Amino acid sequence: MKIEYGTVIEIKNGFAILEVSLQDMCASCVAHSACTVLGGGKKRISVRNSLRAREGDLVEFSISDRGSLISALIVYALPVVLLITGMVCGSILLHTRTCSSDSAMAVGGTAGILIAFGIIKLLNPIIKNMNIFHPRMLRITHTNDT
Repeated sequence: MKIEYGTVIEIKNGFAILEVSLQDMCASCVAHSACTVLGGGKKRISVRNSLRAREGDLVEFSISDRGSLISALIVYALPVVLLITGMVCGSILLHTRTCSSDSAMAVGGTAGILIAFGIIKLLNPIIKNMNIFHPRMLRITHTNDT
């Protein structure tokens, strides 16, 4: 379980919106530099406000290692596996005298990626309801006394 820190910037519908520095949260991630280039130096995440934190509070929260691994497999590995599977199937099933092997692989790979995105879209509502994928607030480390 990875422990992180964030500042509460908003309370909405029982959730605390935290601003988290990428330098802290993602320092050990391989894709850290890509995220920093694409999305800036801070991210916002939503955490159930189980400790009744207020705006300005610094809170400690945890992210499940198991949840992070499963989500990474779903988001990264599933499309790659289905891309390769689609390319192989396309090459086997579509390769004829009129359709080149490269074209067949391109069609199969595209189909594989589209199927992967469809599966991810179908899994999204299920994943949203599973606690393993949600960060959990552990404690308030510094309160905003204003």
